[in-house]
Amino acid sequence: MISVNYDNILFNARKIKEAIGDKCKLCAVVKADAYGHGMSKTVDVLQDTADMFAVDRADDALSILPLPVMMLVPVEFGDAVRLIDCGAILTVDSFDTLKCVKEASKISGKRAHVHIKLDTGMARLGFCTDEISRLFDALSDCCSVTAEGVYSHFCSADNDKEYSEKQFEIFVKNAKLFKELNPVILHIANTAGICCDSRFCLDMARVGIGLYGYGMEGLKPAKSCTARVLAVRRVQSGNRVGYGNTVCDGDKKLATVKIGYANGYPRIMKSFGGGWFNGKFLPIVGNVCMGMMMLDCTDCEIGIGEEVVILSDEHVLLHPEQIIYEMLCNLRE
Repeated sequence: MISVNYDNILFNARKIKEAIGDKCKLCAVVKADAYGHGMSKTVDVLQDTADMFAVDRADDALSILPLPVMMLVPVEFGDAVRLIDCGAILTVDSFDTLKCVKEASKISGKRAHVHIKLDTGMARLGFCTDEISRLFDALSDCCSVTAEGVYSHFCSADNDKEYSEKQFEIFVKNAKLFKELNPVILHIANTAGICCDSRFCLDMARVGIGLYGYGMEGLKPAKSCTARVLAVRRVQSGNRVGYGNTVCDGDKKLATVKIGYANGYPRIMKSFGGGWFNGKFLPIVGNVCMGMMMLDCTDCEIGIGEEVVILSDEHVLLHPEQIIYEMLCNLRE
């Protein structure tokens, strides 16, 4: 069972607002169904706190309007027409995207409001430094597109301040050129960026994981997950458990719980993950199945119908190759 504490999301947003200061706007990133927390309810609870919302699907943007919302990725022509018509903010990350937006604006009959994406060293999306001059010329010749913001994204602000500072220097150098021409909003800081250096906040901070309780001290995790016990059985040493014929390495009592990789709990957690019951950790035995997994409950009293904690504010267990983003986005009913 998935539970989301929306009061905690609001608490986190207010905490982050305090951290970034009154002069910096808060853009709440609610893509991927608000990192698995439910986009609609998250937007509802944050609509009086966030200054803007950010998504990566056209339909999500349309559902948030008329609240301020921007697309974080370039969109196809048809979606661009719909979004321009409704007043959403589009991302322009390349000359191809700019051409698409200009043509969509003509079809819509309305001016396109965009934020320019700069690539400062992540090699994902955005204009490079050697394209800025040509971009200025293209924008000056375009009366149907208004650049209201310029942004980029840190790739490792949580563990590489030196590289983040390099990204920041590249961004400020290029973005300030736009600000000399128009009163654009500059934004590059994510949750990790806010914690890394207060200079990074600029005019707006785009915050995702922090809203949901991670990445900054003093935040409250909003999502919890439990799994119901379906069966409890004794298994003798040497017997096989689950798919792949895992050999039981001792006499054990196993609890079969109703969660698996179809619910977003990854198979990679075999021999690493598990759950908690009455504060005691119950490790996984065998492979994670599609909708179930078996936990070693030898040393505790547990019965059918009881709930095992998979994720909570006190219990978070990740494989070394996992990040909390993955677990939050994937865990679902």
